[in-house]
Amino acid sequence: MKRGRKTKLTKSVLNKLKATEGKAYTDKTLAQIANVTPQTFSAWKAKGSTAKAGIFLLFFELLCDLEVALEVRVIDSLMN
Repeated sequence: MKRGRKTKLTKSVLNKLKATEGKAYTDKTLAQIANVTPQTFSAWKAKGSTAKAGIFLLFFELLCDLEVALEVRVIDSLMN
């Protein structure tokens, strides 16, 4: 049986973060959007970076996708 609190990281939170795609938000701002402290956000990233499955892996992959989308947007704006 697992101990401790249930995580606040849900699919709803992932959807809120996904809606920020293409915007240059800091982790602190993303934590505010997720309604958690920056420390919790950082802990989620750490868990996600080593997860093999589950919500934390999805979270980490989403952050990577958001970063790539922002880089593409920046490069595109520089090319035009």
